[in-house]
Amino acid sequence: MALSLPACDITLQTQNALQLLWLSFRRFADAFEVLCVLF
Repeated sequence: MALSLPACDITLQTQNALQLLWLSFRRFADAFEVLCVLF
């Protein structure tokens, strides 16, 4: 499977973006959980 360099670059950037999105989502979920416990 030979991808051209730009395609590889875009795939890598997309993966990084998704990872960041997932991490922030997890943080938000954790904070929400804490709020639910408090109230």
